[in-house]
Amino acid sequence: MARRTYSKPDTLEHIFNEKYDPGNPQDEIAFTRQEVYDAILATGGEVPLNLNNFVKDLVRTGKSDPRSPSARDAGYYLREGSHSGSMGVFFRSSGPAGGAIAVNCPPELKAETIQIAFPPETFDLIRPDEGGVLAALEYGHLLDDFFGVPKGAVKRVQSPVKVQPHELDSFFVMKKDDQRIPIACEAKSKGRDAINLNQIVGIAAATLQRLMEKDMPGVIPIGVKILSNGDIYIVEFPMCMMADLLMLKSKLNATSVTRQARYRLRPKPPKW
Repeated sequence: MARRTYSKPDTLEHIFNEKYDPGNPQDEIAFTRQEVYDAILATGGEVPLNLNNFVKDLVRTGKSDPRSPSARDAGYYLREGSHSGSMGVFFRSSGPAGGAIAVNCPPELKAETIQIAFPPETFDLIRPDEGGVLAALEYGHLLDDFFGVPKGAVKRVQSPVKVQPHELDSFFVMKKDDQRIPIACEAKSKGRDAINLNQIVGIAAATLQRLMEKDMPGVIPIGVKILSNGDIYIVEFPMCMMADLLMLKSKLNATSVTRQARYRLRPKPPKW
């Protein structure tokens, strides 16, 4: 027997109206997996076997449309939750990047061609996914070029690093001025997924809380993505120190980008 469908917009509308206080509008309205479950039933749907990507699938391209007419009319946007207890968040935002939940490569950003020496035994095997772009960073010393340091100054510690509830796709260390500067990396494959600011905040927080050593001044969060034509987009956010831990959301936003670059690989892996 076919399972009955459910409506994500109806579900989100129900959640918003249940939690919104029009007399004292909240800046953020977080909701849990259980509240999604209950809202699906309340709106006449049948709960799917897997709810893990209920919000993620709606925001993975960087669009923050809340899908709830009431939330939209009240000036709210939607983003993925930042921890296991919060599946999603309706939030209000203002300013030049109001509602921005992701960073994308500016169309006017000029590509810089870079020669890259892939091992001939692996060149035709590298896929356009997160692991593939991380391999390209290493083979091409792209992060050395990006940060303007001598070749070999940026070294990979490991990929990935699982520090629940977050996961760094890769963890690098840059040697500069006799210091080790940790670099937390969020990687995105070729496809729909954008560099999500919520994930940038998460990897910065995880590094500060779990991966820092005494000689490290702070962590630099970066996002890396394979673009539709096979170029690699790298974006850097401000260095974060322990004193920033409680205000990472305000520090790491769409207007705080400190550096970005677009690299065109020569040769380009054939699967890209």
